[in-house]
Amino acid sequence: MGRLLAEGVVVLNVDLEYLENLVDGIRVFDRQTIIITDESGRALLSVGPEKLIHLELSTVLGNSDAVDHRFAGRHPEYFVTTHHPDGSGWGYVSLVPRADVYRIPMRMLRTSVGVFGIGSVIAVVLMVILSRRSFLQIGHLVDLIEDVERSGEPVHPEFRGKKSEIRENLTYSLMRNFVEAQLLPIKDSEQRYRRKTLQLLAMQSQVSPHFLFNTLETITWKSYRFTDGPNEVTEVLEKLAEVLEYALTRTGETVTLDDELSVARRYIEIQQVRYRELFEIEWEIDHGLTDAVVLPMILLPLLENAIYHGLRNVEKHGKIVVSVEARDEKSVELVVRDNGDGITRKKLDEINHRLKHDSSAVEHIGLYNTNKRIELAFGAPFGLSIESVENVGTSVTVALPLLFG
Repeated sequence: MGRLLAEGVVVLNVDLEYLENLVDGIRVFDRQTIIITDESGRALLSVGPEKLIHLELSTVLGNSDAVDHRFAGRHPEYFVTTHHPDGSGWGYVSLVPRADVYRIPMRMLRTSVGVFGIGSVIAVVLMVILSRRSFLQIGHLVDLIEDVERSGEPVHPEFRGKKSEIRENLTYSLMRNFVEAQLLPIKDSEQRYRRKTLQLLAMQSQVSPHFLFNTLETITWKSYRFTDGPNEVTEVLEKLAEVLEYALTRTGETVTLDDELSVARRYIEIQQVRYRELFEIEWEIDHGLTDAVVLPMILLPLLENAIYHGLRNVEKHGKIVVSVEARDEKSVELVVRDNGDGITRKKLDEINHRLKHDSSAVEHIGLYNTNKRIELAFGAPFGLSIESVENVGTSVTVALPLLFG
């Protein structure tokens, strides 16, 4: 069999633009350059932003033999990959700038750092906001405790802004429930203890009045014998005995308003005998309230104050008005007014201060004890208040809850 001899040359005309478009379609990175080489390694075509045909491929590939397999070498500026398909004689060289290869990881790294930084800032801000809210809630709790210490019950605060109102009310309700469950029983126990102490002191002080009551009965019978019948002295002694008996026997916490008014009338009748034409008395009573329950001996200190401090030293004819009326559906007011000397503004401020704080004051001690008894029995906002105008008169008001036995 004879040998095949080369008898001619086949020349192929390749559309360069078509080949460039074909190679450009397989580029991955924007700045990636793809070089097509011949059998001897000469560059035939370069596609990419970098014009690298003039480079000696030996400087790119080094001394590596990359004829039949994919090869990844390294250049100071590029990552290099070569490939020589079997039988074609052409080679493929890809050059990708290092910066492009690391761009995505670096971008991810910067994004991660940025997200972490933003997250840290948000966390710090949230911590500050939550801490501030916690401090505000602690402040509300302190206010609640102070309210209980001051007035016997927590006072609902005024909230600012509609958005925070639900949250603030919920927080306040939780704290209020805690205070009512934990602190108010202690406060109630303290008040009961103080009331029992006052009752014990009152019982100890009743030894002398009890002796006086028995002595008055003896004097009354002696007076009967001197005149062979009732007289002005016996009438006064009988009324005084009724007042003393009321003070000694009504040891319960409450009495009816009718009973309190009855003993008040006896007290006024005794004083009118003593002071004769000094004053007149007027009663303005809502008879629908006579069955309401009140504390015993709360009107007598008010009447005594009106006579001794209001009318005793005036030259004009005095007048005392006692009124009882419902302030609303839940409270009732007992008011004692006189047209006496009145009180200066400075003196009135001192008296009001002593009523609230100073138990050692000797003057107006009856008013102080009355106010303190009401506060201990019913709590705020019930109690005693005084209004006065110098040379016009004084008005003392007792606010009580409207209760029926």
